[in-house]
Parts: sequence; C-alpha cells; structure tokens
Amino acid sequence: GYFDPDNGTDRTRDGSKIKMSAFGLVWEEYGIQFLESLKSDVNDFDVSNANKIFIEDFVIGVDADDNGQVHKGAHYCSIGQIIVRTNPTWDDNDSFDDRFEDACAIADIVFDNEIRMAISKDKSIRIIEEELELSIKKDIKYIVFDQYLPHHQYIIDNHKADHILYTIYPSAYTAGDWSIQAIPIKPGANEYRQLFPPHIRGLYKGELPNKNWTFIHPSGFLGSAKTYEDAVKLVEYSMNYQIPELDGIDPTLDESRGYRFRRFNTGDTNKQSTE
Repeated sequence: GYFDPDNGTDRTRDGSKIKMSAFGLVWEEYGIQFLESLKSDVNDFDVSNANKIFIEDFVIGVDADDNGQVHKGAHYCSIGQIIVRTNPTWDDNDSFDDRFEDACAIADIVFDNEIRMAISKDKSIRIIEEELELSIKKDIKYIVFDQYLPHHQYIIDNHKADHILYTIYPSAYTAGDWSIQAIPIKPGANEYRQLFPPHIRGLYKGELPNKNWTFIHPSGFLGSAKTYEDAVKLVEYSMNYQIPELDGIDPTLDESRGYRFRRFNTGDTNKQSTE
C-alpha cells in the first residue's frame, strides 16, 4: 500500500536525501493531524514548528536507520536497535508475538516523549524570542526567564542573539535565589562569550563584593544571587570589568586563582574563556 516503503518508489522530504521509512510515511500523512489533536487551552503550541522539530530530531533518524543511511543532523539514538533487542533469543521460549508487545510498549514511550519534547521546544523558542526582542528594545546584553528552560542552542544559532552574554533565571537549587549563566561559544564548549572576572571566581557569599551575591563557579560560567536585582548587578559588574593592563605582564592571563583567562577582541564585547 501507500505506506509500504518497498513499493518501488523512494520518497524523500524536501531538502532531505533520507528516504522515508514506513513510520516516516505515516507521520508525513498524519503528523500534523496528530499534533493538532494535542492542542488545548493549557497546551498551546505552534503545530507547524513542533512538527518540523519532531521530524528533524526524531523522524529522520528513524528513516535513516531503517534505510541504512547516515544522518548526522538528528540527535537520534537507534530506536530500531533497541526494539530489535526485544526479539526472543535462540534459547528462550517466548514467541515473536509476545516480544512484539514489549517492542510496541517501548516504541510508545519513546514516541510520546519525543512528541512532548518537540512541543516543549517550540514553547521555549517562543519565550526566548520574546525575551530577545525585549533585550534589543532595552539595549541590554542579557535575557531573563521566569524559570529555567533550555536556551543555549537557540541563542547560539540565532544571529539576533549575538549580543546576549548571560541569561538570568530563578535557581532550581535554592528557593528564592537567582542563577546567572554565561552563553557558550558553541554547544558543549567550555569557551563562553563572557565569563565572570577571574578575581571573583570560586568565591562564596561573604567573600564577594556584594553581600547578596552568593556564589561564582570556579570556572566563571555560573553565578548566583539572592535577588533578581542583585543578579542584574552581577551581570553589569562582569560586563564592566576591565582586565588590568600590567607593564610586562600578559593581561590575558591570570594565574592568581589557578585559571587561565582569555579575552577575545570582538569590538565592544569582551569574550572570555577558561582554558
């Protein structure tokens, strides 16, 4: 039938060389309709964008694995391999039908989680975009969230966010506190657009210049404060910090706390990293 990938026609999506598997064909036909069914007053999201995210993050990976193709773009772990491992082994008495029910149960969990993550990602993107617009309007180099949400990838990929150095959000660990996190140069990297100054890294409340600053991570990428206002002051303190120009000493190095400190020459923005 139409959803049989072996019917003699290699069907692909626009812009992709990955052939669609049976799952991909079914999703292509019914995915939007399925996502529409999940919308509600308390679960509002952009169906088209969630569909795009789900296809890129999951469906294409399933298609590629099923067709023996390589797709490096999707952060996909082989669900096909996981399901194959539910098959009965040569020395047990289970039937393939019995194990097929186990495989379906696993596939249901993975599918539901991937849909949930795609919808959540769409919601987070809309929040980030709103805060980005506000930062541009206010001419500030940080954005604020009401709660933590994944943001690094979108900020790094979005040229409109090139000016963002930090994010501020309520701490997930200490009730009432606020966290301040530096934006990395790229996902997973230990280089950041701007770190906290070397002389306050690794310090705790009472050791820091402001009594309401509670902690600076030794690597300089994370800090915390007792209030939102003090979190903003910490960001401003960091952005206004100038590396001392000492005669005969390389100003890009600071060994006093055991960390190397590098400043990137990128106009009016000091990009710093530990090495």
